[in-house]
Amino acid sequence: TSAGEAVAIKSDTKCNVLGRATWILEDRYVAGLYAADILICQSACLANSSCLSYSYRDGTPDDENCIFYSGLVDYRNSFVIKDPLSNTRFSAKFPQDGSDFCY
Repeated sequence: TSAGEAVAIKSDTKCNVLGRATWILEDRYVAGLYAADILICQSACLANSSCLSYSYRDGTPDDENCIFYSGLVDYRNSFVIKDPLSNTRFSAKFPQDGSDFCY
């Protein structure tokens, strides 16, 4: 996608879950980095063998806005507290459809 273009989002229970991490997921922290957009965050997770899920929120270059976790994110489990007003999006490395992308 080009700058300013909307990013396509899959309709999957393991993709784009708005909310905040519970302590259970926070205990599974692997790494954090700055990512200019959610596609870069997703690609960085794919390249990290320890990353099973990731979160992304808009940030600045001095901010870790892309976080990797070794736990699986799913809106139905206890890893993320759903909050539709949150600006943090949680996604699994491998959604339920068997692919390796949510965006």
